[in-house]
Amino acid sequence: MQVIKGQAEVYRCSAEVEFFGEEHPTIPPTTNDERIYQLARKVSSVIVGEENVKLSPIVTGSEDFAFYLEKVPGSFFFLGIKNEKSGSIYSAHSSHFFIDEDVLPIGSAIHAAFALSYHSYSTNSIIKK
Repeated sequence: MQVIKGQAEVYRCSAEVEFFGEEHPTIPPTTNDERIYQLARKVSSVIVGEENVKLSPIVTGSEDFAFYLEKVPGSFFFLGIKNEKSGSIYSAHSSHFFIDEDVLPIGSAIHAAFALSYHSYSTNSIIKK
């Protein structure tokens, strides 16, 4: 708390720090829905090739996306987080992070294909498990 207030003072500002109340004392774990994960993986494999889809190691860090997953089944994935040629090698929460904009069209294609596949999956169950 002192660090945040001190940083604010450097810029002649003030800061208030509030932690989650009783309802959410901590950020919940980010837990993917298995069906959504499988569909997202399948769609991603079609777009970028199976060899380019990697399973992230399990980490103990928190992610705000977990709050969405408490309400709606979903799956969290990283897109183009590591591209050594462009220097995009740091995670999104690093002060050295910068986005490799070349992957944005790929991400858009994956999201659009997922939405179409999900609609077909949920209404017609045409996607094989």
